[in-house]
Amino acid sequence: MSSPRLCLALLLLVSGKSGAQSVSQSPEKLSVLEGSPLFINCTYMTSGYAYLFWYFQAPGEAPRLLLNEYGQGEQRGFSAPHNTGETSFHLRKKNTEVGDSGLYLCALSDTLCDQALGATQKPGNTQSFTVLCR
Repeated sequence: MSSPRLCLALLLLVSGKSGAQSVSQSPEKLSVLEGSPLFINCTYMTSGYAYLFWYFQAPGEAPRLLLNEYGQGEQRGFSAPHNTGETSFHLRKKNTEVGDSGLYLCALSDTLCDQALGATQKPGNTQSFTVLCR
């Protein structure tokens, strides 16, 4: 049995930078009516290939993988096409539900995990957490 390796993903709520990488997410706050479409912008800059993720954090819970650029994760009707020409990974959902209320985090990593096993939020820091990988 191999032990899991740790991959660190920096999740940015609005914008931020890590070395040669940056992620910008907008709008900062969004209100939609149940049944209405949802669209959250995520653009990035990186010197290498970008591995992109969307995480969802329900109130009072730890963040969890919503989806990655390969369509893996808990999708619940969400999609996020990776447009390399525009360096974007915009999150979309045609019909929102009350359970979609929460925090959405766009993440960029230069390390690809075969499969995310879980996430542990760092106490007192809502912008970063550790992703466990196989």
